[in-house]
Amino acid sequence: MSNSYHHENNPYFRREPGLPPPDQPYQPPSSVAQVLPQLEGLPAQPQVQPQPQFRQPRFPQRVPTRHPPYPIHPREQTRFSEPPGFPVQPLPTAQSSPPPHDEQTQPLHTPTGVSPPPIQAPPRQRQRDRQEQQSSFVVPPPRKTKFLTWFLATFCFIFGVIIIVGGLIVLIVYLVFRPHLPKFEISSATLNAAYLDMDYLLNADMTLLTNFTNPNRKVRNDFSYVILDLYYGSNAIATQYIEPFSTARLESWLANVHMISSQVRLPSKDSEKLRKLLESNGLVVFEVKGLVRVRSKFGSFLRYSYWLYSHCSIALTGPPSGVLRASQCRTKR
Repeated sequence: MSNSYHHENNPYFRREPGLPPPDQPYQPPSSVAQVLPQLEGLPAQPQVQPQPQFRQPRFPQRVPTRHPPYPIHPREQTRFSEPPGFPVQPLPTAQSSPPPHDEQTQPLHTPTGVSPPPIQAPPRQRQRDRQEQQSSFVVPPPRKTKFLTWFLATFCFIFGVIIIVGGLIVLIVYLVFRPHLPKFEISSATLNAAYLDMDYLLNADMTLLTNFTNPNRKVRNDFSYVILDLYYGSNAIATQYIEPFSTARLESWLANVHMISSQVRLPSKDSEKLRKLLESNGLVVFEVKGLVRVRSKFGSFLRYSYWLYSHCSIALTGPPSGVLRASQCRTKR
């Protein structure tokens, strides 16, 4: 029974329909039996064995995938461009060589829904890539630093330290002493005389009482150079120098300054304006500008010198007993 089952299932031993089983003798039909005696004298013909029929395996039907058309060989493109009179030569076909043993071939197309396996590089390629990665991380050998570089770096470091230390010293001094600029004021002024010769030459006599004040509690000021200039409009008419002096902490120093101008030429516009003011006994406005050199002492060792610029506007009545009516002063460095 196993043999019959094997013959039934094996396509090579499958018999055609209508044939008897292999264990029974074959009896041809009547028409064939009549012809057989006539064909006995003929030479034997080779028997044609029946071709085995293969059953197609029952696999799930695959959906054909679309792929881009393969590029046409350049010679195939030129073949169709030739005129029909020329014979068409067949294209040489390259014989396919078997792939090397160290390379793995992959199917051209994979069934849909199944991801292809990752393509692994050959061992030689992987080793070459590993060597390139190792060579890219090679640390260059250290180079010797030049003397000029060391010198510039040292100089910049020392200069930075000096700036930082100096800034700290200035900050500490400011927080400890709280220095303020000295103040310059005109406490009193008297216009003793003022008249014009030939309507444009000015002669004037003025007395100023100046006040220099030191507002600092811990700083002493020395005034080494003081000079005052008297202006009418934009014209300098008198100047006076004051001897050096010093002011202690929270101390004021008064200086009496006598200003005299003689035969000072004025522009016609300024001379006409002054003549009208003197005739009407109006307020005459003058300007006093001072240039002062001050040296401040912070304790016994630290000293600091600077320039001060003072500007005052004063308004006086007419001579001979002109008195100060208004005064405005400002001092800046």
